[in-house]
Amino acid sequence: MKQSIYISYAWGDSPCSEEEIALKGLCKAFKDNGFEVIHDRTHLDYHKSLPAFFKTIGEGGIVIPIVGKKYFTRLNCLIEATNLIIRGDIKERIFPLVLSDNYDIYDTLKRPKILSEIETIWKEKEDELKKAIIYSNDLPGSYILIRQNLNVISQVIAAITPFINHIGTNKQFNFDEEVKNNFETFIKFIINKTTEEIKKPFYQKIEGEYFGREDDIKLLDDFLRDEKKHFLLLLGVGGMGKSHLLSVCLDKFNYKQKFLWIRADENFELRNLFEKCNLRFPKELEDSKKICKNFLDEFTSNDLFLIIDDFYEIIDINIREMLKELACLPSGKLLIISRAIPKEIESQKVYHHQISPLGKDDFTKAMKAYITTEGKRKFSDTELNKIFDKAQGYPLGGQLVIRLADINIDIPLDDILNEIPRFEAEIDAEGKRFSERILDNIFQKSKSDEINLLCEFSALFGFPSMEDVRHLPSFRLDSFISLINRRKFITRLETGNHSAHAMIRDYAYEKLIDKGTIHNTIGRYFEEKLTEQKEIDWAIAESAILHFKKVSKSELELFGQRMFIQFRNRHVKSIIEQSLENTIRNYKNLIEVYPDYILYYNELGMAYRKNKQLDKAIETLKKATEIEPDNVRILNELGISYRENKQPDKAIETLKKAIEIEPDNVRILNELGISYRENKQLD
Repeated sequence: MKQSIYISYAWGDSPCSEEEIALKGLCKAFKDNGFEVIHDRTHLDYHKSLPAFFKTIGEGGIVIPIVGKKYFTRLNCLIEATNLIIRGDIKERIFPLVLSDNYDIYDTLKRPKILSEIETIWKEKEDELKKAIIYSNDLPGSYILIRQNLNVISQVIAAITPFINHIGTNKQFNFDEEVKNNFETFIKFIINKTTEEIKKPFYQKIEGEYFGREDDIKLLDDFLRDEKKHFLLLLGVGGMGKSHLLSVCLDKFNYKQKFLWIRADENFELRNLFEKCNLRFPKELEDSKKICKNFLDEFTSNDLFLIIDDFYEIIDINIREMLKELACLPSGKLLIISRAIPKEIESQKVYHHQISPLGKDDFTKAMKAYITTEGKRKFSDTELNKIFDKAQGYPLGGQLVIRLADINIDIPLDDILNEIPRFEAEIDAEGKRFSERILDNIFQKSKSDEINLLCEFSALFGFPSMEDVRHLPSFRLDSFISLINRRKFITRLETGNHSAHAMIRDYAYEKLIDKGTIHNTIGRYFEEKLTEQKEIDWAIAESAILHFKKVSKSELELFGQRMFIQFRNRHVKSIIEQSLENTIRNYKNLIEVYPDYILYYNELGMAYRKNKQLDKAIETLKKATEIEPDNVRILNELGISYRENKQPDKAIETLKKAIEIEPDNVRILNELGISYRENKQLD
């Protein structure tokens, strides 16, 4: 077979136009060198599918866009460019020939204006389609077609910037230079490129070792090999790594069957399913049930192997209803990837497997392997622990944080971790890369009462009980059950409490309009629970504090005044000090409520020291000395902390200051003597 070269171009206005001269010259030169040249005039017959042809160019080998100004005003050209961008290997496959009217694209000062003008043209067309959708909502059948067109325009707009930047920021071949020597230099360059092997699988290829998913990989591999297993539902929140995991199997193992992989979206329809499986669509059958039966018959008789990724996005009612039958295939093999069990098969006992977040050890290994392989900024163990604590519920354990290094944003790690949703939006304004776009789609499709309840639920800390949830202003039992059973946004734990995926919780919280009112309502609820207790329940007290902190400093102070007597209760110390971690957390919260109460600083400082957090201990006790400089108890604990932190001079200086205030304090004299001895000042 001849090797193919694809040409993408806008038709010229006359045979003498640069577009036509370039096309004619390139076609002759490539054919003379034994290549087949593919473009729409020679390879697109009357009544053949334009989208299919555009996709062929996008997925083909080497592509030559002939790029003049006209190219960016032609929808078909930009659809071809979009397919090239989507493929993702633009530098390896796309080699433009730039026409003379477009040389300004190389000018750093002029290129932004070119970008702006082109995007403005297509955004105006996008607005026209949006108006058409509003107008045609009541017209049967028209909405879907216009929505598909709108989706195409949106993709085109997104592709304009990367495509123009690829042309304008790299040295390209220019028409004026090449036409003088019959494109000889250009042809030689392209021929050399055709000898290079382009390896780009249709799935995401995995580089380096893959950690933490060994059991998942084994289960998937077993399913893919087992001829008696015909259906598997692979579950996990968007971005958890379901497709990634499947890619590992396809990349590392050999399978007999030919895989058909569909990346579904909301525009995916029954006809597309036939097309993707290389099956003839039965136009003679008008009834959708008969068409579905035809697909099932053809699928099983041809023993096809199909992967649908991500089924959750599909809204076509025919495909969704057919899932009940697809889950019971007698032959062939179907792997469905979805963020939740589709409601159509909830009642069926189908073979399914859920992908869970990585554990801490595997997460650390995976992050270090990723950083090493990609040559990214290195993170210390302490920083990795911070990332894990925040990102363990996020897809792939915090790829967002690692990817920030890709674009060299100089932002402190703590700031990133505290405001992940905001940074997500800033580094990916168009919402293509991260799961916020996916969540936004889900939120728009869900019922408003469910979403309001989910947003309020996101304001609850920890794992709330059903009683806690019932006190949310928007609570309705049917909505809450739907969020658990149908939406899969909330999980009911074995303990009877409830949880939500960290990504969903954070995104929902960002959508909560009046956060202060919600936190105040929940804080009052926990305060009432607290006053009903005979003895202080610190877990309830902490919940109240956390919520009032979110309202305002004054509200926290008022709560402290109301609860002061109970906090000073003789039982409180034993409750607070159930463990070192509890001690630190609880005294930190008490200091938030009573920032001038010196004894809480002292207890917190000692807890930090016992927990080997000496820098934190010193920092806390020094804050206490700013409130009461002559408090000998605080000075004594500060001196001990300095000594244990290998700062003997500071320890002696601090303890001597305490002795000056109380010369006969035996305890401080003892600590001062120990400090002298450890500093080799035996006299």
